[in-house]
Amino acid sequence: MTNVLSEGMSPLLALSNDLAAIVEQTGTSIVSVNGRRRRSSSGVYWRQGIVVTAEHTIGRDDEMAVTLPDDRTLPATLVGRDAVTDLAVLRLSDEAQAVASLEVAAIGDSTLKVGHLVLAIARSGDSGVSASMGVISAIGGTWRSWHGGRIDQFIRPSVTLYPGFSGSALVNTQGQIVGVNTAGPRHMALTIPASTVDRVVDRLLQGGSSERGFLGLGMLAEGLGNKAIARRLTLSEHTVKFHIRSIFSKFHASSCTEAVILGARQGLILL
Repeated sequence: MTNVLSEGMSPLLALSNDLAAIVEQTGTSIVSVNGRRRRSSSGVYWRQGIVVTAEHTIGRDDEMAVTLPDDRTLPATLVGRDAVTDLAVLRLSDEAQAVASLEVAAIGDSTLKVGHLVLAIARSGDSGVSASMGVISAIGGTWRSWHGGRIDQFIRPSVTLYPGFSGSALVNTQGQIVGVNTAGPRHMALTIPASTVDRVVDRLLQGGSSERGFLGLGMLAEGLGNKAIARRLTLSEHTVKFHIRSIFSKFHASSCTEAVILGARQGLILL
């Protein structure tokens, strides 16, 4: 029995060592992004001097910093943000120092199949590199995000996105980064594929913004003011006004409809 167990564990040990090696290697392309209060997020060193992270984790447009794999911290500037695909692009202020510690991500195409093993690889300023393993649980074609952004492929991995994992890399068993992870509805892990990331990065590097025309409707129920909303939510009218103004300010919403969608996505409004 002992021999059978030993022989049976050998492939598992080899797989475990291979996954650990992938985490170690890919970790040299993963940074911690300090772009909001309290908690950092992760980012991928996508191109020379360029870091990609999840847009919803960027709470300010200046005074940002990136923690490198060797624990050094470098200032970073916001090149641009694209809320509809939940991607933001940062530029490191000192490329020479970054090169000494970082490796540009090895990007692979997302020729994934349901059942393929994948890793989410993240980095925090406190605990260093972190990983979560899972499989591809669903694959689909082009889809539209809640904000109307075109995502080239629907990728849903079964990985756990622990705190700080937004903006982390989804990595296949060849050690290639196939996309950037973000939290979907009900904190479900979703991956923005590499092709979409490249497209958004190109656009933001060219113009610093991602403007899109849209056609839509905005509706406001007559007579449903702050008092009625406050009564419904058992909150004070002052609190309701504060939250509505905060959502418009935080997410740069251009309409009530957009504010509600953005607020719901961040858990500030429950629908």
